[in-house]
Amino acid sequence: MDFLAYLAATLPPPIFALVIGVLTVICLLLYGVGLYIFFVVLYSVPSLRFLFTDIDEMITQWLKSGTQQRSSQKTRRKASTSCRTTNHELQRKLLQLLRGDKATANRLIRQQRQMHPGRSDKWYLEKAIWDLERDRH
Repeated sequence: MDFLAYLAATLPPPIFALVIGVLTVICLLLYGVGLYIFFVVLYSVPSLRFLFTDIDEMITQWLKSGTQQRSSQKTRRKASTSCRTTNHELQRKLLQLLRGDKATANRLIRQQRQMHPGRSDKWYLEKAIWDLERDRH
């Protein structure tokens, strides 16, 4: 603080304001670079990649797995189709409860994945829906 008081006393007000502005921009840039490095390191840890998964990516994975299962056997085709339909309906229900807020839906799914690792995608969706309905009643 002594440095700022010294600057305020020795510099004319417009120059002092400019110096403060430049210092603020430098601080914000350093903060941004620090955050960027933090997220790069966080993403490089394989066990924490689930934090970066969103619902759109989950849907793509489900569709791919459904396509692969359909090509293998007819019985498995029926099971994967019904599972995919169920997951799709659960996704739609979760988004409906959140009034279309995908960011909140992603956050809830990420929290469930973090608290209960190793469960199925369907389970995470059901748990998020159950928690929302429980908290609303």
